[in-house]
Amino acid sequence: GKAHVLRALQYMRKLCSHPGLVLDVAVPEHAAACDKVLGCHDGGTVAAALADVECAPKMAALRDLLDECGVTGAAPDDGSGRRLAVA
Repeated sequence: GKAHVLRALQYMRKLCSHPGLVLDVAVPEHAAACDKVLGCHDGGTVAAALADVECAPKMAALRDLLDECGVTGAAPDDGSGRRLAVA
């Protein structure tokens, strides 16, 4: 019913914020999914990879925004993966 839909939406919100909020490497299915996506083959490596900010789309976007605003001191990216020099 309605509660299942709300629970599913909350799960998706957490998953989009950061997969580490919903994935448990102790669950074989979760570990297998992480292995497939991240290319890690043991629980410790999967847990470490999940803790990486690159797995959190919102945090990566925030980092890029702060870079572009000059807050972090990193040069902006031109979209090709190369950093641009800012004068």
